[in-house]
Amino acid sequence: KDQSVGKCHCASDGKVLVTFFRQPQEKNFAHVLVHETAHGFLHRYRAPVSIASWLNEGLADTIASEMVPGQDDWDYAYKQAPANLRKAGSLGMGFFTSRQIEGDQYPYACLMTRWLIRSNAKLYVQLINSVKDGVSVEESLKRVYRTDYAGLAAAFGQSLGIRNLRP
Repeated sequence: KDQSVGKCHCASDGKVLVTFFRQPQEKNFAHVLVHETAHGFLHRYRAPVSIASWLNEGLADTIASEMVPGQDDWDYAYKQAPANLRKAGSLGMGFFTSRQIEGDQYPYACLMTRWLIRSNAKLYVQLINSVKDGVSVEESLKRVYRTDYAGLAAAFGQSLGIRNLRP
């Protein structure tokens, strides 16, 4: 059952429709509005090419959490994410390859996005541009970061003090 409070519907012709339910808490509503709008912007950026879920959700959540700070639910999830990753030893089933990441993977995608941007914003933009130019995410990672999913997961894990984090 879909329990989302907002959705961004993207079409191959570049059309975007953002829908959401009004939330009683102003910050939650603002977060959803910014998050879904970020999806729409990313879809329209350069070309209406679909972006892998972990990249798309990671960027949308990063933008929303930075523009609408101080949300208890999101703050708690992000603070718990490193401990959850340490315990699991993995980003979870299909993190890099599934059509849509799971709800509990959103904090991982957001933390990874923040780490990539803070490490080198220009390389992150090159990664997004490469994917938007039609290159697969896996090939874009090889070209831009000279790594694959396993290498990216391990490097991200090391940034959190987690040895041998698996995809």
